[in-house]
Amino acid sequence: FQNEAEAILAMPNSMVILFDASDEVRKERILLRDGALMTESQMSHKSEKEIDLFSDKVSYVIDSSSMTVEEQGIETMEIVKDKFQVYNYA
Repeated sequence: FQNEAEAILAMPNSMVILFDASDEVRKERILLRDGALMTESQMSHKSEKEIDLFSDKVSYVIDSSSMTVEEQGIETMEIVKDKFQVYNYA
C-alpha cells in the first residue's frame, strides 16, 4: 500500500523493492499456490491496484518472471549489499 511504502521510505537507509512478473507468470504462480485463479473481485481489490499509485517511489524493481524464490532472495541480497557496500572478506 502507498502509506506503507511512504512509511518505510521515511526511515533512514530504507528502500522498497518491487518484485514484478508478467501477468501470465503471476497467474501461473497464483494457480500453483491457491489451486485457482483470482476472481474479478479479488483482482479489483485495492491491494492489487494500488501499486500504480506509488510505483515512482520504488527503489528497485526485480523482474522475477523467470526467477525461483531462491534467486529472488539472492538478487535482493545483492541489492542490499551494493546499497550498503557490504563486503565479504572471508
